[in-house]
Amino acid sequence: MAIFVILMLGCNTSQPSAESDRIAIAEDKQTDSGAAAENVREQEPKHMERHLSVKIGNRVFSATLKDNMTTKEFTKLLPLEMTMRELNDNEKYCRLSQSLPTQDKNPGQIHAGDLMLYDGNTVVLFYRDFATSYRYTPLGRIVDTAGLTEAVGNGDISVVMSLGEN
Repeated sequence: MAIFVILMLGCNTSQPSAESDRIAIAEDKQTDSGAAAENVREQEPKHMERHLSVKIGNRVFSATLKDNMTTKEFTKLLPLEMTMRELNDNEKYCRLSQSLPTQDKNPGQIHAGDLMLYDGNTVVLFYRDFATSYRYTPLGRIVDTAGLTEAVGNGDISVVMSLGEN
């Protein structure tokens, strides 16, 4: 009987096993590394938006640029003075002297103020909303489109695009 009691005390499950110690330590490390990763994310600088100044006549509109290879190459061309031609009573366009890298996709819906690249070498500024089946690479978007339709008017227009302030 005494041997039975000694054996039972040796099998007491209230003592943590080596395996449960390893699991607990691993869980603590995951929690610590997760908290550390969260702290690193909080300390990372916020993405800096790049802004484009779009001057049409005496009006200046501010646009935010997309963060993609196309806009990186496009900004190398700035400042850019161009004559934009009217098309379909909803957009102005200008062909560039060179092609830019593309990431074409069909947006489905165009919104006034969208600035896109068509066919790798045509900058398009949309001033009306409409559905589309065409494919474009997004360049950016005019932030406040109030007065855009009036500024672009009818026919061809002179536009100056340059990097703007944040």
